[in-house]
Amino acid sequence: MDKSKIGKIGKIRNYVNTGIEKLRQSVTTSQPKYEVDLEELTPELFQVRKTLRHGFPYEPTAIAFDPVQNLLAIGTKNGSLRILGRAEVDCHVNHDGSVEVQHIVFLINEGSLVTSCYDEKEKRAELHLWSLKKKIPSIVYSLQFQRDHISCLHIRFNTNWLYVGTTNGNVHFVEVEKFSLSSYVIHWNKAVGTRCNSHPGMVVQMADNPIEENQLLLAFEQGHLVLWNLQQKEADERFNCNEGITSVSWHYDGKSFVCAHSTGSYSVWKLNKTDGPFSRHKSSDSRCTPIHRILQTFCKASNEPYLIFSGGVPIDRDSSMRAGTVTIKHAKNTMKFELESDVVDLLVLDSTPWRNEVSDPKALAVLLNHDLILLDLESSEHARFESPYPMDLDESEVTCLQYLADCTPDLIPALYSAGSRSGNTNSGKPWPLLGGGCVNSNSSLEELVITGHADGSLRFWSASAGSLQILFKLKTVRVFERAPSTASELDPLAIKVIHLDPESKMLVVGGKTHATLFSFSKSEAVVEIGCVEVAIVYDVNDDLDSPESEHPPNLSAQNSQSSAASDGPSRSDVTTLRVRSKPRNWPAGFQPDIACVLSAVDGEPPGAVTCVALSAVYNLMGIGTEYGLALIDITHRTCLLSIGTPDLYGSLDPYTRTPNPKSPKLKSAGPSSSSRFQFQDNPNSSSNATNDDCRSPTSDQVSVFVMFLKNLVSQSGNLKSKSHVVMRKLTFKLADVNTLSTTYGNTRIAIVCK
Repeated sequence: MDKSKIGKIGKIRNYVNTGIEKLRQSVTTSQPKYEVDLEELTPELFQVRKTLRHGFPYEPTAIAFDPVQNLLAIGTKNGSLRILGRAEVDCHVNHDGSVEVQHIVFLINEGSLVTSCYDEKEKRAELHLWSLKKKIPSIVYSLQFQRDHISCLHIRFNTNWLYVGTTNGNVHFVEVEKFSLSSYVIHWNKAVGTRCNSHPGMVVQMADNPIEENQLLLAFEQGHLVLWNLQQKEADERFNCNEGITSVSWHYDGKSFVCAHSTGSYSVWKLNKTDGPFSRHKSSDSRCTPIHRILQTFCKASNEPYLIFSGGVPIDRDSSMRAGTVTIKHAKNTMKFELESDVVDLLVLDSTPWRNEVSDPKALAVLLNHDLILLDLESSEHARFESPYPMDLDESEVTCLQYLADCTPDLIPALYSAGSRSGNTNSGKPWPLLGGGCVNSNSSLEELVITGHADGSLRFWSASAGSLQILFKLKTVRVFERAPSTASELDPLAIKVIHLDPESKMLVVGGKTHATLFSFSKSEAVVEIGCVEVAIVYDVNDDLDSPESEHPPNLSAQNSQSSAASDGPSRSDVTTLRVRSKPRNWPAGFQPDIACVLSAVDGEPPGAVTCVALSAVYNLMGIGTEYGLALIDITHRTCLLSIGTPDLYGSLDPYTRTPNPKSPKLKSAGPSSSSRFQFQDNPNSSSNATNDDCRSPTSDQVSVFVMFLKNLVSQSGNLKSKSHVVMRKLTFKLADVNTLSTTYGNTRIAIVCK
């Protein structure tokens, strides 16, 4: 080959190699910088935004259903509107101002609804047309009623007119398309006729005849029923009851209707028979609660009618049945449901919007003051559907919670499996509401929320989807014998702190004066709970050791279950929880292992539990209180250490504490005899002599542990500027071997005070 060609090839090769090398350098050196200067971060750069809303609507007032779109709407007293559909479809909007939502009606299959509100400040009634076609529903039109207050709303399917009943007894008409008020009004005196010499009261309900679209049934409060002809603008028939009317409902054939009364009875009326009811029914001859709502529907499968109403219970019976009672009559079967709170309203989830067709009802929606329940009408037991929404989140007051952003992959499935085997009586059918659509979340995190409640229960919620889904419920009340509590004190079993270790599936729950350790089990087991009594004492009158002392005090062993003795009389009002130590059968899930109870000293109540910590690697549990901390060996069920906060802070303690004149002082083996640290070993040991078989594996590490705590406090700097010191956080962390002595087992305890 020619030398000139070889030279050209070499130049080309060098040029290509140089370009490739520059390209590599540009790729490797252009790494993004993620370092952020913390001094440049200001509060203005951050913003809190509400993403989801969980829990039951506060003070609900109205409910409505769209059978075509399969959506349910709930209005509240503070003006909020909640729209529910399939799982994860949960929309929440608010009216402007402080208004009360009194009535809701859907414009069926139109993607709209109308709300009736009352503005207490302006003393006026309002109508609002909402559009649901956008991602966030919004108000399109509004109307105001200055004189009349709205008592009921009604709209017939596939029409453009909204009927508005008022407290004055008149009926107005609103054209939905323009949302304007028509000049045509049904006045009460023309509706009831000349036979009635007094005011009939407000319009409690309006219902159109299923087979005759021009006939509208008007029910007045004082017992008058009018079948109004919309085309002729006159009354076709008038019915007179001798008792107040609360609700009406048509039979699907349009030839009869049922009427509920304020006396707790209901009557059946037939058209062309105006002299009296066809039949009258009452559960008892004695005085009964009013029937607030009555519904009549027909089941196609059984070819039998349904009659459903709320109330109508004898008052002289158990007072607990007066409020939340729903009765379902189907064929020859009658079932009464005693609910936990008052019934606000109820409606049937029909499969068709046409009232003249034989519907096939799937469920009954019952709106309570504190819950929304759906009952299965297709089963004979009328079991309750399991709600995909956390409606009972605040059934008992939420006192604390823990949020885990990235759980282990097997934790949530294990909780769901244990919760599904808890023996609930819910219906196995899917949630009947199927309306709406949601965007699938691309998050791969397994999120878990644990809520602690005032009644001593815990609830585990999956937060990975768009809404909270219940996984498992735990009742800590079963751990203790319930002690009688006075009216002035809070429930001693209320949950204050929660700590879950997702790796070991161990849970620590702290109450006012107790902390319980739970272990997770996939199967049912007989459990014997270990009890450990902890007494944290301190004495502020003696000279305290300096926190900079190089020699930690010697700690002598003591029985962990013996409480401090007192020469004086003890207070009788000190609440002491007793652990149920006998073996008991516990279902699958979290099962109790150890219950630590803070005991009273000299009749004075112990300090409240403020924080807990757990180290599953070294089998240690820490309990922080208002007066100190305790370290528990969960393997041997022994209290290793209890330290009062004055002893921990020494001369740096800024809080003036009440002296404890009867505090038991432990004898120290060292030259310095002023120690008040309590090291407690095996509870079964009757002497101070230690046994290698009974000693805790961490007992030899206590001296290093105490010196580390005292040195940690001495480095806090500005403790003297604080007015009150209470332990707020207690965590176990692995420390560097060079930082902490290996005698301590590479475990470090950090204390944050506030």
